[in-house]
Amino acid sequence: MKVFVVIVSLLIVTLLMTGCAGKDEVIDPIEVTFDGNGCSVTGPTELKAGEHAFIFIDKSGLSGELYLVRLEEGKTFQDHLDGQSEPGEWYPKPPWVFYDSQLSIESEDTNGGRVDKSIWSLDKVAEHTILCYVDSPRLLWFAAPLFIVEE
Repeated sequence: MKVFVVIVSLLIVTLLMTGCAGKDEVIDPIEVTFDGNGCSVTGPTELKAGEHAFIFIDKSGLSGELYLVRLEEGKTFQDHLDGQSEPGEWYPKPPWVFYDSQLSIESEDTNGGRVDKSIWSLDKVAEHTILCYVDSPRLLWFAAPLFIVEE
């Protein structure tokens, strides 16, 4: 009987660990590089809903920041681009844009820049936008669309 209880207990623990691994597993981070003239993205354009890692490399000297935003249904990345007369031009956040949640961030100064490693909660199935932002002077680059799909 004791052997049966131990086997069942081990089986339950194994199942719990296996079931949680998929949700908490962080795949290769998406890399976003900002040089002060543009913002580029290396990584997938589609992710399953959940928590995802990003690496933001700021080579600009402008104290750039990474933002992820969700778009209201019916709006697209192109709608962001249409709001600017040129890349980098700042304009206020439209009412159809919603900030995604940054769960954690670690920053490290490097030679000539900064590297931020962050985890974002992207649990809303929708089109999102990856963007680079500078607070002073106010500047804004829309780097790439990101599609969040169901798990």
